[in-house]
Amino acid sequence: MITTYEKSLLTDLQVVPQYFGIIFALLTLVQCFSVGYQDKIHNTLKNKTLAFIAIPIFISFIMIGIVTNLNLNFVLTIIVVMIAYFMHHFFRGPYWVLKERYITNFTNSDNRAKILSVNNFIQYIGEIVIKFLGGLLLEYYSTGTSYLIVGVVGLFIILFILKYMKGRVGLNPEDYNEQDIGYIEHN
Repeated sequence: MITTYEKSLLTDLQVVPQYFGIIFALLTLVQCFSVGYQDKIHNTLKNKTLAFIAIPIFISFIMIGIVTNLNLNFVLTIIVVMIAYFMHHFFRGPYWVLKERYITNFTNSDNRAKILSVNNFIQYIGEIVIKFLGGLLLEYYSTGTSYLIVGVVGLFIILFILKYMKGRVGLNPEDYNEQDIGYIEHN
Protein backbone atom coordinates (compact mmCIF):
# COMPACT_ATOMS: atom_id res chain seq x y z
CA MET A 1 0.00 0.00 0.00
CA ILE A 2 2.79 2.41 0.88
CA THR A 3 4.49 1.94 -2.48
CA THR A 4 1.18 2.89 -4.12
CA TYR A 5 0.92 5.94 -1.86
CA GLU A 6 4.50 6.93 -2.67
CA LYS A 7 3.92 6.78 -6.42
CA SER A 8 0.54 8.48 -6.10
CA LEU A 9 2.01 11.33 -4.06
CA LEU A 10 4.86 11.87 -6.52
CA THR A 11 2.25 12.01 -9.29
CA ASP A 12 0.14 14.48 -7.26
CA LEU A 13 3.25 16.62 -6.77
CA GLN A 14 3.81 16.48 -10.55
CA VAL A 15 7.22 14.86 -10.29
CA VAL A 16 8.32 13.82 -13.76
CA PRO A 17 7.82 10.03 -14.10
CA GLN A 18 11.38 9.60 -15.36
CA TYR A 19 12.57 10.53 -11.86
CA PHE A 20 10.51 7.78 -10.23
CA GLY A 21 13.10 5.16 -11.14
CA ILE A 22 15.93 7.26 -9.71
CA ILE A 23 14.00 8.01 -6.51
CA PHE A 24 13.00 4.39 -5.92
CA ALA A 25 16.50 3.14 -6.75
CA LEU A 26 17.90 5.48 -4.10
CA LEU A 27 15.25 4.37 -1.61
CA THR A 28 16.14 0.73 -2.29
CA LEU A 29 19.81 1.53 -1.67
CA VAL A 30 18.84 3.15 1.63
CA GLN A 31 17.03 -0.07 2.61
CA CYS A 32 20.01 -2.19 1.56
CA PHE A 33 22.33 0.00 3.60
CA SER A 34 20.07 0.01 6.67
CA VAL A 35 19.70 -3.79 6.79
CA GLY A 36 23.31 -3.91 7.91
CA TYR A 37 22.32 -2.06 11.06
CA GLN A 38 19.58 -4.48 12.16
CA ASP A 39 21.91 -6.29 14.57
CA LYS A 40 23.16 -3.03 16.05
CA ILE A 41 19.59 -1.77 16.44
CA HIS A 42 18.52 -5.02 18.13
CA ASN A 43 21.53 -5.22 20.44
CA THR A 44 21.26 -1.58 21.46
CA LEU A 45 17.49 -1.32 21.95
CA LYS A 46 16.48 -4.89 22.87
CA ASN A 47 12.73 -4.84 23.57
CA LYS A 48 12.39 -1.18 22.49
CA THR A 49 13.26 -2.07 18.89
CA LEU A 50 9.66 -2.17 17.62
CA ALA A 51 9.02 1.32 19.01
CA PHE A 52 12.28 2.59 17.52
CA ILE A 53 11.31 1.31 14.08
CA ALA A 54 7.53 1.84 13.99
CA ILE A 55 7.10 5.26 15.56
CA PRO A 56 9.39 7.13 13.10
CA ILE A 57 7.66 5.43 10.17
CA PHE A 58 4.25 6.70 11.25
CA ILE A 59 5.73 10.12 12.08
CA SER A 60 7.11 10.23 8.53
CA PHE A 61 3.59 9.57 7.21
CA ILE A 62 2.23 12.41 9.37
CA MET A 63 5.02 14.73 8.14
CA ILE A 64 4.10 13.94 4.54
CA GLY A 65 0.41 14.53 5.22
CA ILE A 66 1.01 17.86 6.94
CA VAL A 67 3.48 19.27 4.43
CA THR A 68 1.44 18.29 1.39
CA ASN A 69 -1.76 19.73 2.84
CA LEU A 70 -0.11 23.06 3.69
CA ASN A 71 0.54 23.78 -0.01
CA LEU A 72 4.04 25.05 0.70
CA ASN A 73 6.74 25.90 -1.80
CA PHE A 74 7.31 22.97 -4.21
CA VAL A 75 11.01 22.59 -3.37
CA LEU A 76 10.37 22.59 0.39
CA THR A 77 7.54 20.08 -0.03
CA ILE A 78 9.74 17.76 -2.12
CA ILE A 79 12.60 18.01 0.40
CA VAL A 80 10.34 17.10 3.33
CA VAL A 81 8.67 14.30 1.35
CA MET A 82 12.06 12.86 0.34
CA ILE A 83 13.35 13.04 3.93
CA ALA A 84 10.20 11.24 5.09
CA TYR A 85 10.57 8.62 2.32
CA PHE A 86 14.23 8.07 3.26
CA MET A 87 13.25 7.79 6.94
CA HIS A 88 10.55 5.26 6.12
CA HIS A 89 12.79 3.17 3.87
CA PHE A 90 15.70 3.31 6.31
CA PHE A 91 13.56 1.60 8.96
CA ARG A 92 11.91 -0.83 6.53
CA GLY A 93 15.10 -2.81 5.89
CA PRO A 94 15.85 -3.73 9.52
CA TYR A 95 12.15 -4.33 10.17
CA TRP A 96 11.93 -7.21 7.67
CA VAL A 97 14.96 -8.98 9.12
CA LEU A 98 14.09 -8.38 12.77
CA LYS A 99 10.46 -9.42 12.28
CA GLU A 100 11.50 -12.88 11.10
CA ARG A 101 14.07 -13.11 13.86
CA TYR A 102 11.53 -12.30 16.58
CA ILE A 103 8.84 -14.57 15.18
CA THR A 104 11.16 -17.58 15.19
CA ASN A 105 12.90 -16.66 18.44
CA PHE A 106 11.32 -19.35 20.63
CA THR A 107 10.74 -21.93 17.92
CA ASN A 108 12.39 -25.19 17.08
CA SER A 109 12.27 -27.35 13.99
CA ASP A 110 9.12 -29.09 15.27
CA ASN A 111 6.93 -25.98 15.52
CA ARG A 112 8.63 -23.36 13.32
CA ALA A 113 6.62 -24.19 10.17
CA LYS A 114 3.32 -23.95 12.06
CA ILE A 115 4.23 -20.65 13.69
CA LEU A 116 5.42 -19.14 10.41
CA SER A 117 2.30 -20.41 8.62
CA VAL A 118 0.00 -18.82 11.18
CA ASN A 119 2.05 -15.63 11.10
CA ASN A 120 1.88 -15.45 7.30
CA PHE A 121 -1.85 -16.17 7.31
CA ILE A 122 -2.52 -13.38 9.81
CA GLN A 123 -0.10 -11.04 8.05
CA TYR A 124 -1.68 -11.52 4.63
CA ILE A 125 -5.23 -11.17 5.95
CA GLY A 126 -4.08 -7.96 7.64
CA GLU A 127 -2.50 -6.76 4.41
CA ILE A 128 -5.74 -7.37 2.53
CA VAL A 129 -7.69 -5.29 5.05
CA ILE A 130 -5.07 -2.51 5.18
CA LYS A 131 -4.74 -2.32 1.40
CA PHE A 132 -8.52 -2.22 1.01
CA LEU A 133 -8.84 0.58 3.58
CA GLY A 134 -5.84 2.40 2.09
CA GLY A 135 -7.40 2.25 -1.36
CA LEU A 136 -10.71 3.42 0.06
CA LEU A 137 -8.98 6.44 1.59
CA LEU A 138 -7.51 7.33 -1.81
CA GLU A 139 -11.00 7.10 -3.30
CA TYR A 140 -12.27 9.90 -1.03
CA TYR A 141 -9.18 11.90 -0.04
CA SER A 142 -6.00 13.23 -1.60
CA THR A 143 -2.84 11.19 -1.18
CA GLY A 144 -1.48 13.72 1.33
CA THR A 145 -4.60 13.54 3.46
CA SER A 146 -4.57 9.74 3.21
CA TYR A 147 -0.97 9.75 4.45
CA LEU A 148 -2.01 11.93 7.37
CA ILE A 149 -4.91 9.63 8.28
CA VAL A 150 -2.76 6.47 7.99
CA GLY A 151 -0.02 8.13 10.03
CA VAL A 152 -2.26 9.28 12.87
CA VAL A 153 -4.31 6.06 13.05
CA GLY A 154 -1.18 3.92 12.69
CA LEU A 155 0.63 5.86 15.42
CA PHE A 156 -2.28 5.40 17.83
CA ILE A 157 -2.50 1.69 17.01
CA ILE A 158 1.25 1.11 17.42
CA LEU A 159 1.28 3.01 20.72
CA PHE A 160 -1.61 0.84 21.93
CA ILE A 161 0.20 -2.32 20.80
CA LEU A 162 3.43 -1.22 22.47
CA LYS A 163 1.57 -0.54 25.73
CA TYR A 164 -0.15 -3.94 25.53
CA MET A 165 3.12 -5.73 24.77
CA LYS A 166 5.09 -4.04 27.56
CA GLY A 167 4.60 -6.73 30.20
CA ARG A 168 4.16 -9.62 27.78
CA VAL A 169 6.88 -9.50 25.10
CA GLY A 170 10.62 -8.98 25.23
CA LEU A 171 11.04 -10.29 28.73
CA ASN A 172 13.96 -12.36 29.92
CA PRO A 173 13.29 -16.08 29.37
CA GLU A 174 12.91 -16.70 33.11
CA ASP A 175 10.24 -13.97 33.35
CA TYR A 176 7.81 -15.84 31.10
CA ASN A 177 5.52 -18.35 32.70
CA GLU A 178 5.03 -21.81 31.20
CA GLN A 179 1.62 -20.84 29.83
CA ASP A 180 3.16 -18.01 27.77
CA ILE A 181 5.90 -20.07 26.11
CA GLY A 182 4.60 -23.58 26.42
CA TYR A 183 3.84 -25.45 23.25
CA ILE A 184 1.75 -28.59 23.36
CA GLU A 185 1.67 -30.89 20.35
CA HIS A 186 -1.91 -31.90 19.54
CA ASN A 187 -2.25 -34.96 17.33
